[in-house]
Amino acid sequence: MEAVTNAYHNVKAALSTAPPSDAYLAWNAPGVEDIKPVEEETAKKVGATMNKMQQHNFDQHRHCFRATHVKTQGIVKGKLTVLPDLPKHLQQGIFKPPGKTYDVAARYASEPVFLQADHEPGPRGLGMRIFSVEGERLPSADPQATM
Repeated sequence: MEAVTNAYHNVKAALSTAPPSDAYLAWNAPGVEDIKPVEEETAKKVGATMNKMQQHNFDQHRHCFRATHVKTQGIVKGKLTVLPDLPKHLQQGIFKPPGKTYDVAARYASEPVFLQADHEPGPRGLGMRIFSVEGERLPSADPQATM
């Protein structure tokens, strides 16, 4: 049995892409984000493309839709609770206060950039809004906004 256990751990270690627990980096550690010189221009191009997608759907349906994950299939309310015994190296951002509970709203949606019937196969998405998050915001963000 010990040989099986050892083999399991060896395979798991070989397949895992997660770094050892002492190698986790803070989200804002130096060198984590490498902003490329073309990033601002790329963001503008992505925004323009998304605007075209929205305009196309409006022209087709005379109704505004998101650029992606167009069709909402359901919205649910719930709670997100940070594990009270979350390891120290994972206590970052909203996960910093162990045991903290946040109200959340989750939106299920179809992935395509066009409307399609619910019974049609295709990728689905889930977006989550987390309420009452405290902490530093981006300079352009509404200080009263939720995550």
